[in-house]
Amino acid sequence: MALASVGGILAEFITILVARYPDVVDYRWLLLGSVFDGMTGSFTTGSIMTQSYTSDCTPPSRRAVSMGYVHACLFTGLAFGPLLAGFFVKWTGSLLSIFYVVMGCHIGFMLFVWLVVPESLSQRKQLAAREKYEKDKELQSPVSSSWVNTLRTANPFAPLKALYPTGPGTSPALRRNLIALAINDTIILGASMSAGAVIVLYCGRTYHWDLLEKSGFVSLLSLVRVVVLMGIYPVINYFGRIRPAARRRRESGVAAVEKNSGADELDVLILRIALISDVIGSLGYVFARSSRVFVASGMMTAVGGLGSATGQAMITKHVPSERVGQLLGAIGMMHALARVLGPVLFNGVYALTVGRFNQCIFVLLASVFGFALVSCGKMSLKMSDSLSIRQRRLSQFQTDKFL
Repeated sequence: MALASVGGILAEFITILVARYPDVVDYRWLLLGSVFDGMTGSFTTGSIMTQSYTSDCTPPSRRAVSMGYVHACLFTGLAFGPLLAGFFVKWTGSLLSIFYVVMGCHIGFMLFVWLVVPESLSQRKQLAAREKYEKDKELQSPVSSSWVNTLRTANPFAPLKALYPTGPGTSPALRRNLIALAINDTIILGASMSAGAVIVLYCGRTYHWDLLEKSGFVSLLSLVRVVVLMGIYPVINYFGRIRPAARRRRESGVAAVEKNSGADELDVLILRIALISDVIGSLGYVFARSSRVFVASGMMTAVGGLGSATGQAMITKHVPSERVGQLLGAIGMMHALARVLGPVLFNGVYALTVGRFNQCIFVLLASVFGFALVSCGKMSLKMSDSLSIRQRRLSQFQTDKFL
């Protein structure tokens, strides 16, 4: 996580140089800043590493809520960040000052993660993971050092294999769930990040909103997401999962051992509700002919903020803890692809249809969320027992292989 901020620091530093010395540093050097930011992973790597850290530190029953808190912090920044930046620029009288603040935030975050945040795993688990990695290397065939293996490992799409596990401990239901959840998570993140800029452009063209009204709309959406993730979601989790588990523990007298054993009915229900709210809100955008209806539709899509945190928590529940990092790496690959292809798709559609059918972008948005909802319906429920048995068989198989 600390390394992911290095690219941001270099990118902001180059931006400051270009803005402060325009006669010396050409504006094309800004591309180098983007290269540095991309090389270190930027937002995608930071997000995936945060999810992995949260997965290591929380039990499955509370994981979705914990990830919801992380997302709520992100939306809090999106809500108040532009307002604070505007006041800071007005106070200093210089637009460049905000870039110094951003670079300082990157440096502060890097130092905090590097020096203060502890490891998510204990020393014993770290040593066990290193020993297992060394045994895996020893068991590899001599061909593994050839140029064929080099080309194979150099495949940029190789991490996606984690979404289709095979061998002992796996099943068609597991693979179907992982693929469906990966599609859902990619659509939710890609559509949210790609359509945001187009929605702001649409508001300005259709409702003649000025900069203040656009900023207020974005801040309001982010605040609603914060309320949903930090206020409503923990209550749902408590009454739908924590309290029933406590009652079963009292009745049986045996404390249940929490483990990654697949998604439960509450997870799937929340994900479906989030996607339905996204579809309804997107259709509301299509038929809205007044700013009030448009804002109300935006509030409906804000409820869909539950989908990202829930989906990411569900993904981590489908594999053993030692494979969560590998799986999230595959999800990060899909996030990166969504951040590249999403803006091209949404901006391209808006550019082709603006002035003729301005709402076409929202039809596309409702369609992709509808596709995610359909894929969500293909997931298997109540796979906890079979999955836990397969995981135990897989662990025993790996142990026998190493001995």
